[in-house]
Amino acid sequence: MSSRRASPFVVGLFVITGSAALIFLVLIFAHVHTSARKRIKIRFGYVAGLREGAPVKVSGVEVGRVEDVSLTIQEDRPVVMVTVSVPDTIAATLRTDTSALIQTENMIGEKYIELFTPDRPGAKASSLGPDTIIRGTDPVRVDLLLSKTYSILDSTDRLLSSNEKNIGALLSSSSRLMEASADFLTKNEKDVKKLMDHT
Repeated sequence: MSSRRASPFVVGLFVITGSAALIFLVLIFAHVHTSARKRIKIRFGYVAGLREGAPVKVSGVEVGRVEDVSLTIQEDRPVVMVTVSVPDTIAATLRTDTSALIQTENMIGEKYIELFTPDRPGAKASSLGPDTIIRGTDPVRVDLLLSKTYSILDSTDRLLSSNEKNIGALLSSSSRLMEASADFLTKNEKDVKKLMDHT
């Protein structure tokens, strides 16, 4: 039995059609992801491990990505400048009073930026200009909190240890005072009741 072979014309037509469709999809994808976008700079003092490629969200919906995270020195202090890319339609809703928060996305601890513009009726905040830098809110430094907690506990422990005798004497005096007060109330119970009745 002879096998059928596809004609070169059909094979060529199939290859050309498939290639054209692939090129069309690539162009559409590139257009969606590269056109009509705006880059915005955000200033932070600490970014808690935020990386390039991290999501940027508005109202919990992903709208862009972090393009660059760089450390600079301004007024003799380290400053982290973060550049994000968002669609022009989203950028048009941002104002000079927009804030940027670094949030944790999941249990792994992946970071993302949440852009928040307060809803203030009649607010006079202007839209973002080409050189406007949004001021970011630094995330809580857990490492510093733990360090301060350990320092306080250590200082308390040293204080208690160095004043152990004085604290013991104070507690003993307080105990004796309470016993004396209880004994006085017991012995003068009737007089105390009369005094309470008169008041």
